[in-house]
Amino acid sequence: MSGIGKRAVVISTVIAAFVGLGLTNATEASASTSAGINAANYAVKNLLNKPYSEIRQHGTGPTYYDCSGLVQKAFKSGGNRYLPRTTDEQWRYLRNKGTASKTHVHTAQKGDILFFWNNGSVQHVGIYIGSGKMIDANSTQGHSKIESAFYNWGFDYITHGWVK
Repeated sequence: MSGIGKRAVVISTVIAAFVGLGLTNATEASASTSAGINAANYAVKNLLNKPYSEIRQHGTGPTYYDCSGLVQKAFKSGGNRYLPRTTDEQWRYLRNKGTASKTHVHTAQKGDILFFWNNGSVQHVGIYIGSGKMIDANSTQGHSKIESAFYNWGFDYITHGWVK
């Protein structure tokens, strides 16, 4: 499938009218939230280059992180906001707020949470830090790092959302 055919969905906090009218094709860019910006700044300052752990109970720090553990820690410590533990739980938490709208992923703002999908399920998560970059933890790199947010990485599509 070509890049043009790839789908991108944004989980966003939209005006109640969009939700009430059931509009799912809003093209407005997300607005950065202070919690998201603070979480992104915290992650870059405090969680960069932390070793990766595939063992779930060890992926929440303070020494080792997996992708969802890094996002959870950044939002708890930097953004003072709750997020569940796993990537799938984080996606469901934001989706279940009823604030989903489809838009182009390149509208992501600093502090947005990026979700990477494959075969119909969310597989990876990171935090958008601006300028086309994200911070994430992944097994390929072996540690948390800053990298391209929009590189395909072999996923079917990318979605994003934010925490108010």
